[in-house]
Amino acid sequence: YNGRAIVANGTVNWTNGELRSGTGGTFTVASGGVFIDSASSFITNPGFGGTSTFFNDGTYNKTAAGTTTFTSVPFNNTGAVNVQAGTLKLDGTGSFSAASAVAVSGGATLQFDSSTSVANAASLTGVGAFSLTGGTLTLTGTFSAAGGFTQTGGVLAGTQTFNTPVAW
Repeated sequence: YNGRAIVANGTVNWTNGELRSGTGGTFTVASGGVFIDSASSFITNPGFGGTSTFFNDGTYNKTAAGTTTFTSVPFNNTGAVNVQAGTLKLDGTGSFSAASAVAVSGGATLQFDSSTSVANAASLTGVGAFSLTGGTLTLTGTFSAAGGFTQTGGVLAGTQTFNTPVAW
């Protein structure tokens, strides 16, 4: 979708292959829309020029084992993100607004690998893992996800209170 603006008002079932864009291309999951990720592949900006961006104002569900990586594609969220299986790796900057509701199931991981900001009042929950491996994660507020928080790289910024296990 190089240079294109895609808006998903219904359900998108991504089952296979890479999603590639650039030159200002955008993919928006609109409020009420659902993006089901069972591909465990890459959403990437492969050098078409310019940046592409993924906006989630609806619901993003990662449902399959394996890793889905947003490579050089910002992930901006104001909706719900459910990592039910595998790893969702954010490697292209991004943001989570205060309205964000993120749930990570047992055995699954949300991995921050690029500069991302999480607003105060964003809900980060679940028994799965949250990890910081690169970039700067600006996290403000209280973090209470039962699965804990692990930092193996990057910079943790902001003012936060952890009511969960933390390892670094």
